[in-house]
Amino acid sequence: ETSYNITGATGSMFYDPINESIYVFGSDELYKIDNDNVANTGISATNSFNDIIFNALTSEINISNSSSSFIGIDLDDNLVSYERYINNYGYIALNQFDGDVYISSLLLDGNIIIINPVNGTPIKSIILDGINPRSTKIIYNPERKSIWTIQPDINSISEVEVTINSE
Repeated sequence: ETSYNITGATGSMFYDPINESIYVFGSDELYKIDNDNVANTGISATNSFNDIIFNALTSEINISNSSSSFIGIDLDDNLVSYERYINNYGYIALNQFDGDVYISSLLLDGNIIIINPVNGTPIKSIILDGINPRSTKIIYNPERKSIWTIQPDINSISEVEVTINSE
């Protein structure tokens, strides 16, 4: 057993298959664990909420945080590729069918934000059923080529079907 000291480690953690590293948010920044070494990435984690995914389509890290930023980070040098203010934040899912990034809404506006994974710009906002329900956890269902999210305020789970052009 090996333990790594990350002050204030949160539940946001993921595996980077390209560099075979683990990334985890601490109380002050994002850390990278690689070959038994813990390294500071220099990426701030002082927000009350941070979610992170590995985007296999762009080979970048994507982050959503409570400052309503969507961030892309290049894994080769840990530099920020882009940071966009999207006026919302939440959990992140990568849709492998259309290649876009979907963000649930932890704000009370009932939207799912669809993000262009190449430059981080919002493409579309999808309004979910209910009166301003927030959405929390979000996943991609490859069999149905759809995005699913939990809406705890109205005791519901919503499915967002994806269409590409005329499919």
